[in-house]
Order: sequence, then structure tokens, then C-alpha cells
Amino acid sequence: MRKVLIFMFSVSFFLIFLIVAGLTLTRNTADRVAYFKTPERNRLLIYTAPIPDDPGDARAILDRAPWTEGQLTAAYLYAPADAEAARLSLTAAPASFLAASDAVETAAPAFSCRLTIAPTGSKVWAGDCSGG
Repeated sequence: MRKVLIFMFSVSFFLIFLIVAGLTLTRNTADRVAYFKTPERNRLLIYTAPIPDDPGDARAILDRAPWTEGQLTAAYLYAPADAEAARLSLTAAPASFLAASDAVETAAPAFSCRLTIAPTGSKVWAGDCSGG
């Protein structure tokens, strides 16, 4: 009987460990679902992830967006349910950076966070992450 209790306790402890580890490892993970580059080499990226409670977490996700000096970059964070419309809007987007960003925001206006990086490197945040 004692061996059975020890075994049950060990299995329970192991399952709790797996759950906690899984939650910790998946926190703040995001998938890049779209990458659009204009002929002028400006970039527009779309990420999807469960929307973080902390605006700093959303900023951390979008801060990974690539940027090159002299080029514009816009990165959007969408909840998984809203990301597909944004991604699909880029399949027929014109080559213009502004037209592409307009297409994304028209097709999927419910972005959680947007980061725009100017050619000089200055950053502008919009959405739920703009205040922190």
C-alpha cells in the first residue's frame, strides 16, 4: 500500500511539474504569420499570440521585429482569432508600405499592439501597449 501511495504522489508531482513548466515556457511566445517587404525594402510584419495582460509583454514580442537603418518597419500583434484576416490582406497588398499597412488595418482593425520604427530608429507604439 505504501508503494502505491508513493507512486501516486510521484506521478501527481510529475504532472504538476509538467503543467507549470508548460505554462512557463509558452508565456509570451508568438508566431510571425506574415512578412511583407516592399521594393524599397520597408517591412510589415504580423505576429499572433494570446494577448498578454501586461503591455510590456506585448512590447517584448514586437521588439523582435527586424529593422534596418533608413527603412520603415511596422509590426502588429493580433489575437489568434484576428490574425488570419490581417495576414490575408497582405496577399493582394500593393507594393507601397502605406497601402499595405492600410490594407492590414482595414481588414483587421482590432490589433492589440502596433510598433512603427522610423528610418532613424525612433519607435512609436499604438494600441494596448502604447501607454507603458
